[in-house]
Amino acid sequence: MENGEDYEILTTNLQPFFWRKVKNIIRQNQKGALLEFLFGKDEDNKLVNQGWNPAFDDRIQNLQNQINSLQQKIIELEHNQTLTIKKSLSELLKPSQASKIDQ
Repeated sequence: MENGEDYEILTTNLQPFFWRKVKNIIRQNQKGALLEFLFGKDEDNKLVNQGWNPAFDDRIQNLQNQINSLQQKIIELEHNQTLTIKKSLSELLKPSQASKIDQ
């Protein structure tokens, strides 16, 4: 754009002059300004600027435990469903096999 060349602008969810702003922010070489630009200015960014919050470790561990528990329940449900299907199939096959023997 600066050289007078034409560029095709693709439709995105980015702000209209995102790349110009990014260029200016990067030139500033300031972490805080870049974080504010990328993520906005709110209370959550203070945690990023101040460093890691140990309370997040507990929340992450709790969420990981919930995920593991859900995965285990899914595995058990799939296993039980497989057993139920196998049992139903074997029950269905028994009469047809018995009728073949009777003939």
